[in-house]
Order: sequence, then C-alpha cells, then structure tokens
Amino acid sequence: MMAVRYITLMIREVALRNWRSHGEKNGSWGTVVTFEEGLNVIYGINGSGKSSIAEAIAFGLFGIAGSPLREILRVGRKSGAVKVVFSANGVYEVKREFSASQTTDAELFRLEDGKRVPLVLQRSRDIEKEVEKILGVSRKVYEQVLYASQNNLMKVFRASPGERTTEMDKILGLEPIRKARDALVKMRNLLKREVKFGEKERLQRELEELRRREKDLEEAVKTVEAEMEGVRSRLVEAEKRREEVKKRRDAVEERLEKARSLQVRRERLEGGVKATRSQIRYPDATEEDAKRLEEVRALLEKIRSLEREVVSSRSALESLRKELEGLPEVKEIPDPEETMREIRELEKRIKEVEKGYEDLSSRLGEAELKVEGLRRRLEEVEKAEKEMEELKRRKEKMVREVEERSERILAEIRRLEEALFTKEGELRIAEGVLKTLSSSSTCPVCGSPLTDERKKEIEEENRKKKERLEKEVRELRERMENLRKEQERVQRMLGEVRALGKRIRELEESVKERKTVEEELEKWERTKREIEEQISAIREKRESIRARLEELRRRYVEEVKLREAVERRKRIEKELEMIQERLRAAEERIREFLEELGASSLEEAESTLRELEERARSWKLKKLLEEQLKELERIRRELSTYEGVEEEWKSVTEELQEVEKNIAELRAFLSGKEETLRSHKSHLEEVRKGLRRLEEQLEELEKKEKALLVVERLYAVWERAFREVRRARVEKINEAMNLVWRRLYLNLYADYDEVELKVEETNRGVTHYYLKARLKTEKGYVWRDVSTLSGGEATAAIIAFRIALAYLLTGRAGFLILDEPTHNLDERLTEGLASFLREAVEEDGLFRQVILITHDPIFADYAHVVYEVKRNKEGNDPSTVERIR
Repeated sequence: MMAVRYITLMIREVALRNWRSHGEKNGSWGTVVTFEEGLNVIYGINGSGKSSIAEAIAFGLFGIAGSPLREILRVGRKSGAVKVVFSANGVYEVKREFSASQTTDAELFRLEDGKRVPLVLQRSRDIEKEVEKILGVSRKVYEQVLYASQNNLMKVFRASPGERTTEMDKILGLEPIRKARDALVKMRNLLKREVKFGEKERLQRELEELRRREKDLEEAVKTVEAEMEGVRSRLVEAEKRREEVKKRRDAVEERLEKARSLQVRRERLEGGVKATRSQIRYPDATEEDAKRLEEVRALLEKIRSLEREVVSSRSALESLRKELEGLPEVKEIPDPEETMREIRELEKRIKEVEKGYEDLSSRLGEAELKVEGLRRRLEEVEKAEKEMEELKRRKEKMVREVEERSERILAEIRRLEEALFTKEGELRIAEGVLKTLSSSSTCPVCGSPLTDERKKEIEEENRKKKERLEKEVRELRERMENLRKEQERVQRMLGEVRALGKRIRELEESVKERKTVEEELEKWERTKREIEEQISAIREKRESIRARLEELRRRYVEEVKLREAVERRKRIEKELEMIQERLRAAEERIREFLEELGASSLEEAESTLRELEERARSWKLKKLLEEQLKELERIRRELSTYEGVEEEWKSVTEELQEVEKNIAELRAFLSGKEETLRSHKSHLEEVRKGLRRLEEQLEELEKKEKALLVVERLYAVWERAFREVRRARVEKINEAMNLVWRRLYLNLYADYDEVELKVEETNRGVTHYYLKARLKTEKGYVWRDVSTLSGGEATAAIIAFRIALAYLLTGRAGFLILDEPTHNLDERLTEGLASFLREAVEEDGLFRQVILITHDPIFADYAHVVYEVKRNKEGNDPSTVERIR
C-alpha cells in the first residue's frame, strides 16, 4: 500500500451559530461538533443540516460560502458565526462572523497551553493566505480535491473535450506550465509574422541611399553659411552707422520739441493776457476793498442767522397758540387714584373667580380625557368582537382546507411511492439485462444462445426501455419533490392556524372587559355634566365683574388724560412767554448789525456785498495780468535761441532714411539665404531621422531574429517539461487510483479490472483527457469511457480517482471530506467503500482523518466517531446534533 505522507493535519472542531439550519443557544454556539482521528461519520436524513457542517468547514478555513451570506444566515437572525479548530504542526482556531449585509469579520488564533494567541492580520484575504500557508494546501486544491463532490468531477469528464482539458490541467497543477507554453507559442507566431524574408536587405539598401543624400546636403549647408557670414559683417557696419545718425537726430528732435513747446506756451499766454484785461471792471480797485469784503460778509452771515431764528420763533409761537386754544380750562380736577383703588379691588376678586374657574376646567379636562379614553376602549372592544368573529370563520375555513389538502397530498405521495418502487425495479431489471448482454451472448431470461442480430435487438429494446424508465423515474421524483414542497406549504398554513387561535384567545380576553368599561363610562359622563353646570355659574359671575372692571378702567384713563391736559396748558403758557422774549432780542440785534453796515435793510446790505466782491475780483485780476506779462517776455527771449533747428532736423532725417534702406536690402538678402539654409537643414534633418529610423528598424529586426531563436528553444524546453510533468503526474495518479480500485471494486466485482486516466492528442496537437475503465470480455479487453458506465460503476471510478488526487496532489493533506459519496452505489459497493475507508485510516495510514456526510446508516458500523443530525422541518426548528459514538 502507499506510504503515509501527511503530517499532523486534522480538523478538530467546528462550531456554528445561525449557520443555515443551525441555530444558537443563549446567544452563543448552537452546534458544536468534535472530530477525531479515523473515520468520522455525520448521519441524517435529507434536509436535516448535515451537509451544512462540511460547508461550514470550507467557509471557516477559506471563506468559501457557496451562496450569498444573506442565504446562509438562518431565517429571522441578524448575524451568525463559524469557528473551525484544526491542527497542522500546532493547533489553530479560525473564526468568521457574518451578517445579512454580507460583511464578514475574520480572526485567526494559535492555541498554546490553553491560551488563544491572536495572529495579527488586517484583512480576511490575509487570513485565507495564512491558512493556506499553515495547511500547505491552496484554496483551489481544497475546493477541487479535498472537498469536491463526486458529481463535480463527473461533470468534468462529461464536459466538452476543450472544457475537460482546461479543468484537468487545473486539477493536475499543469495550468501555470501550459499558460507559459501557450504564451511562448503566441510570441513565436508574432515574431514570425514580424521577421519577413528579404526585409533586412531592403533596409540596408535604403540606408546606403540616405547616407549619400546626407553628404550632399551637408556640402550645400556649408556654402550658404559662408555667403551669409559676409553679408552679416556688412549689416553690422550699417547698423552701427544707423545708431550714430539716430543719436544725432534724437538730439535735434529734443531741441525741436522744446521750441514747439515754447511756441504753444507763448500763444496761450498771449490769449490769457487778452482775456484778463477784458475782465477787469474796476481799474482803481485796491487791496483795502478785499479786506472790507471779508468784514461785510461776516456781518451779513450773522444777520441771516438771526433772521432764520426770528422766522423759526414766530412759527413756534403760532403753533403753541393753536395748541393752547384746543386745551380745556378746568377749575376742579378729579383724583384718578380713588378709581385705581376700586380697580385693584375688582382685579383681586376676579383672580379668585378665575382660580376657581381654572380648577373646574382642569377637572373637566380630566373627565373629558377619561370619557374619551373609555369611548375609544369601548370602540376597540367592539372592533375586537367583529375581528374575533371574522377570525373564527377564517380559522374554520383554513382547518378544513388543511385537512383536505393533507389527505390529498398523502394519498398522492403513497401512490407515487408505489409507482416509483415499481419503476425503479423495472429499471434495475433493464440495467441487469444490458449488463448481462454486454458480457454474454445468452438470453438473460431463458439462458438460450443469441445471435448477434437478436442480441442487438434485445440490447436496443432494453436501452430504450431503460431510457424511458429513467425519464419516468425522474418525473416521479420531481412530482414527489413538488408534493413535499406543497406539504411544507400546508405545514406553514398550520402555523398560521395556530397563530389565528392565539389571536382569537387574546381577543376574547379583550371582549370580557366590555361591561366594566360601559359602567365606568356612565360614571364619568355624569361627573362631567356636574362640572359643566358649576363652570356655567362661575362664568356668569366672572363676566359681571369684568364688565364693571372695564368701565372703571375707561373712567381712570379719562381722568388721567384730563389731568395731563391741564398740566400741558400751564407748560405752554410759560413756553410762549420765553419765545416772545427771544424774538424781541433777535430783532434788536438785527437792527444793530444793519446800523454797523450803514444800511437800512438786508437787501441794501447784500447790494453793498456784491459791489465789494466785484472790486476784490478786479484787484486779483490786475495782479494776475502782471505775472502773465512777465512770463510772456521770458518765453520770447528763450525762443530766439532755437532759430534754424527745423532745417537741421530735416537733414538728419534724410540721412537716417538712406541708412535704413541699405540695412533693409542687406536683411532681405540675408533672409533669402536663411530660408535656403533652413530648407537645406530641414531636408538634412529628415534624412538623418530617416537614417535613425532605418538603423533602429534594422537593429529591432536583428533583435527579433535573435529573440525568435531564443523563443523557439524555450518553447521546445517548455513543451518537453509540460509533457514530462503531465506524464509523471498521470502515471502516479493511475498507479494510486488502481491500488484504490482493487481494494474498492475488484474485491467485489471482476468485470472492470483496471481504471486509467488517459491523455490523447489529436492530429492537430490538441490534448484530450479521458477517464476509462478496462472491461474484460471473451474477445479481450475493451476500454470504456466513464461517462458510458452505469451509475454505480462511474461513481466508484470517480471515488478512486478523487482519493488518488487527494493523496498525490496535496502533498501533506492528512484528511478528506466526502459529502454523500454513495449516490448510484449498490449495497455491496456502499459497504465496500465503508470498509475501505476504515482500513485507509486504521491499517494503511492512507489518511489520518476522513469526514463523511451521508444518509446511509451502513457507514455507522465502520466509523470511529458517529454524529446524528436531526431537524423538525415542519416547525422550521433548528438542526440538532447528537454524538452516537
């Protein structure tokens, strides 16, 4: 038997909280399963929650959920968790928490001396990588080998050849080598397309032609540059002369501008002198007239201010006299304080009345609230009575419907079970006939010899019969599944009936309160009427006091206004006397100021002011005229020094124009040569670019030729490596698979003596994988594809293949998880698999630990540890796990 290769790797414990059908206990783990070395069997009926334990191990180790988190979370719960304890050169614990919002938190611990030492990792993906490192098993290998179901592997061998090749390369770990080889093929083909025949010679010819053109253009550039150098020296001398002439012209221009500026100033001053002379009205005006003007102006301002004060006083006097005429003359003034004392007395009385009114209003509000609450309660009781009657009718109707549907479903299930039993028996007979005919030429019924033609007829007939029966069996199972779903719906209706009964009992308790509520309501309505009568009486008393109080307040306001009017009349009479006194004083001052000015009225004083202003202005204009005449004389003298400057400027300007013309001609010639030089250099640059481009292309072509040789060699190496690695792995798998096959199948049956993973290549070099079994016949051996075998034979071959993969490809995996491996296995093969797994962990040391999920009780007899999973699906109760052994 194969040697043991695993190290201390084993699943020790899995704990679940609100994971699929598993619940929780007091907010903690609802299910805890402990595994040991050997064969661990988890047994239970379909839907009990046994497979979810294996799914939880995958989720805990690698985060493989298989479904959205909202679907794996137990219905009605907000969060859940999974914990897995495993050993691998140490003991570790990984814990993942999840919620319906699809968020997960993961933690990884190392268990040392009963303590949990956290491994600090920030992200869930980091924890997955750390688990891969600890186990020495990648997530992909775990999914495809250690945890994959037989059905998944069977799908691989029933897929199209291309898909099967891709999946098998992944399973055998050949995908990286294949991808590298395919990348080399793509690179080789690309390089072959780019390295064309004769391309190198063409590039070399073009390169020589461009080098000749480069030499010609370089000679032309040197000739033009020499001509341009002579023109530039002549241009420099012309520009020097232009600068000298410019300096002379600038000096002449400066003097010309100064002369023109003086002429403008002279013309302006002559006009100014003329205008000033025309504006002088009093030639005899003196400085004394200006001083007298300021004195008169100050006195007139004082007079105007007093005039405004007189006008304002007269206006105020008139206003006060009118107001005085509207005020009453009263000899006896009533005292408003007596009225106020009576008002305060009435306000005290009305406060006492208001307090009594508020107390009664508060009591009335309390009574109204109580009455309103009792009325609502009475309405609720009446509604409860109606609802109770309606629910009773609905409950009776649902009970009848549940009973009728349950009887009909049970009868239909019994009928379908009988039909299924009959069809499955007929199907086994048809399979037995086909199996007998495949290995014998005698009639399976009477034992007489059969001709080849008759044998083919019987085979065809039974094959069609088998296909028909398989279809009918599938249809019957689908109908039974639909009936079970309908039965679940009926069970949910029973839950609704129980809920209705509970609600009816609650309503009956409410209805019992009706009489008490009615009596209490009558009592409080009577109290409410009494309080309303008391409030009506106190309201009349309050209104009477308020009317008297309002009357006194009006009288008090009138008395206060009368007293204020009398006092206002006295103040106005005093104010009139004061204003009359101010008016007399202002009029006296005005007369004094007019006498000082020597005028009889304000108009005469203002006329005097206007005459003084005109004399003062004439005196200022006389002084300005003197200054203007002095400046005009100075400018005339300065202008006499600039005679002949304009003729000098014209001469220098003509000389400068001659020099500019010479410079323009030289620059035009130079510009033409520069254009020619640019054209030559542009062509030269293009030629050089072409040279560089051709040199780069030639260099790139030589590199690609060398790369093509390297890629050809690498491809040959990778192709040999790929074929050698694939051959070695397939040989090892076939060797291990046949050791398992002999123990699992050949101990029971002798028709298929060997199984083999075959690799075949088409004429186009395409690889195909096939899993085949060798059938021993009278004429020799025949290899048959696993997809053509019976269900049990194919399942046995897939199990052998998977065990060989798990052992050989994982390297250090000491455990294997099998989820419902007995699909299509007959009783002998099922018992043979149980015996083989027991020996594999107990005697051969093939695996240290096997975890097997099944509904077949036969495995319990061979297991070291047995758990039974139960669940009441009708009440949607959580799964319960009990250790049997």
